[in-house]
Amino acid sequence: MKKSFNAATLAQVVEELQPLVGGQIQRIVQPGPLQITFSIFKNGVGEKHLLFDVSPQFYRAHLTTRRLPSLPTAPAFCMTLRKYLHGGRVVSIVQRGTDRILDILVQHEGEVYLLSAELMGKHANLILVAADGKILHAAKLITSKQSRLREVLPGRVYVEPPAPTAQRQEVSAFKDSTDLDEYFAHAQKNAVFEQQKSSLLGVLRKTHQQKNRALAQVQRGAQESTRADEFQKYGDLLLSQLYAVKPNASEAELTDYFAPDAGQITISLNPDLTPQENAQKYFQKARSARESAGELHALQDRIEKETKEVGEAVAQVEAITTDTEALKRWEEKARAKNWLRSVAEGTAKEKATANKPEFGGFKIKRFTSPDGYEVLVGESATANDYLVTRLAHSNDWWLHLRGGTSSHAIIKTQNAPDRVPRSTLLFAARLVIARSVAKHAGWAEVDYTLRKYVRKPRKAAPGSVTMTNQKTLHVEPERR
Repeated sequence: MKKSFNAATLAQVVEELQPLVGGQIQRIVQPGPLQITFSIFKNGVGEKHLLFDVSPQFYRAHLTTRRLPSLPTAPAFCMTLRKYLHGGRVVSIVQRGTDRILDILVQHEGEVYLLSAELMGKHANLILVAADGKILHAAKLITSKQSRLREVLPGRVYVEPPAPTAQRQEVSAFKDSTDLDEYFAHAQKNAVFEQQKSSLLGVLRKTHQQKNRALAQVQRGAQESTRADEFQKYGDLLLSQLYAVKPNASEAELTDYFAPDAGQITISLNPDLTPQENAQKYFQKARSARESAGELHALQDRIEKETKEVGEAVAQVEAITTDTEALKRWEEKARAKNWLRSVAEGTAKEKATANKPEFGGFKIKRFTSPDGYEVLVGESATANDYLVTRLAHSNDWWLHLRGGTSSHAIIKTQNAPDRVPRSTLLFAARLVIARSVAKHAGWAEVDYTLRKYVRKPRKAAPGSVTMTNQKTLHVEPERR
């Protein structure tokens, strides 16, 4: 049963945290994009770890027994918290009224700072406020475009979130912080598992579809290869009855000398060719059919086997419920068999394009996000054009630096954009910033929307587009 972090649960947590009042903050780390942990030490209590999570799915605050590792590079918010709070003493820990807001006052070098955890679903946030009431930084920066009522940006005066319209009698679904910690650790593990499973299934299903299309194409070719004698006969009949073929005709009624009754036969023609050229065309088709017959049947057998194997893999992965190791083994098998590449092998089209450069020769780079999503980034104006107009599908995410020049990026979503985690969006956003005029800035804004909302105006310069329905990410550029 799904449990929620409500006001009653917060009141319970606040009571558990009271022994930490007077304690010293000794360690501040950021384990994830929207997670912060504080290690607080107090004589007689020891060291305790306080976890904040302001993600839309897992928003909460509680003590944890886990000493979570920090991100490889501490983001700006974490660095700001360290600057103003590390070494400070906890003055008070209170719940604001009966709302889901946890206020912690910390005294550091003679100044008192407010750390406010607003634990309210998709609006959850963690905000650091100076003694003068101005915001120093926040886990989520909110511009006026995102909220006309309440900006959350460094330098802005802190404004309380709107009070709830109605108060409800609530009961906590958790016994204590230990119960909270175990429940959400399990829930997050399951969410990661489901995301990985969904991602793997999406690629496997697409590969299965492409294998089926490739098989159908090869089967048509194999069927065509059985008509070699028929094509040879058409060419012979045309050459023997040139007088009966009308100029620019699309078909010819000829006597079939090969039939026992020597009846009439209709032969299709290319009206742009002479009768002799049409005959030669049929002779050429007969030769090609004879030469390719063996190869096509062998190819058909191979693709049939591969199609069946991928189909069985889809069924096996669909049946996995909680076994992370089994899912990992299937992902490794899929990678070893090259199923994770969205291509259909062995088709005539592949043979024709095998020696062509990737992405039509345009300067486009491929990356894989930590969550396994493919991210394509254009590195020139013409590459950006090709990326948007030729490579992106309507439900892929498109990203670009807000208000400045940058590369375009596309996140391949397998037609499931809502399943793409924020960590992948941030990964792609940092790739955009690293290839933009803001690459040396302290932080930058990146707009993102679905490809179907991106338009290239008529006669616009390469790389110029318009967009609608966009959202904005506030991120630091990737440090190298």
